[in-house]
Amino acid sequence: MPKFESFAAIFCALIAAHEAHAIVDRVVDRQFPVPAHTLASIDVETFYGAIKITTTADPVIHVVAHEAIEADNDAEADRQLRDLDLQIAGVSESGAQKVTVRSAYRRSVHWSWEKWPPLGLSFEIEIPARCQVRIVSREGAITVPAVRGDVDVRAQNGDVFLGAVAGNAAVKSGLGNVTVTSCTGSLAIDARSGNVSVGRLQGEAKIDAVGGTIEIQASHGSLAVHGDGSDVRVGFVYPIRGDADVFASGGDVEASFESTVKANLDVHASSFGQVRIRELQLATSSGHAGDAHVVGTLGGGGPLLKIRASGGNVRLRGVPAVK
Repeated sequence: MPKFESFAAIFCALIAAHEAHAIVDRVVDRQFPVPAHTLASIDVETFYGAIKITTTADPVIHVVAHEAIEADNDAEADRQLRDLDLQIAGVSESGAQKVTVRSAYRRSVHWSWEKWPPLGLSFEIEIPARCQVRIVSREGAITVPAVRGDVDVRAQNGDVFLGAVAGNAAVKSGLGNVTVTSCTGSLAIDARSGNVSVGRLQGEAKIDAVGGTIEIQASHGSLAVHGDGSDVRVGFVYPIRGDADVFASGGDVEASFESTVKANLDVHASSFGQVRIRELQLATSSGHAGDAHVVGTLGGGGPLLKIRASGGNVRLRGVPAVK
């Protein structure tokens, strides 16, 4: 047999041997009661695994960790689990019930034929609707439902979804899409790769993203957006409560305005681009539709909304007010 065919046969045999393992499933289940009138919080730090949080009407924080180990028997699975450091603990102090989840794998990463990580891990967590949430994850999708409390998520690799947050929210994402349904407090998003989609903003927001599309459906102002190589779409709704600075470097900007919005606009397209205006009652004081720079007012004026596209066009359009 030629050397190439021999190597291929050995490679296929190794892969087949690796895939021949059975899967041993283990479940770690912990529940922590939350006394009445106590603020609940969940704090998760994991090296791997999807995290799905849901809310429950019960006064409890319920953590279920699913472990999937490639092993032929329980003894072999036990040996692999020795290197998994999984800790789930609850601490009640100062009128608060805090549950912490920590997972790490003790073995160093090195080249081998082994799958990495050598086991599957995921978390299902139930929390009260009034709860503080903190999550730090190296890899895995993160889902957080509508909660009344602050949310802080740090995800190195994986999509992040937040429901309606009645509080402050912060998301830092290395690789993956970020979605936030709504936020009543301040919102901060730092996304290095992936799309950013935000629903309704009540408070101030700062969004910094690279690469993907940035979309904000409804903002009341007090907004700072910086897109690097990103197209940006923002909807401004009545009432505008603060200034906004929307900047796209290497992309286009599209901004829509409810007909009842009162604001001052300062809009810059790129040197070779245009400010395009459609169905918008904009009283211009400098520039016109089709120019690269337009200044004007909506509804007699209000907070200053700066919109800039250093490498593209800006499209402004009016939309009916939502009653």
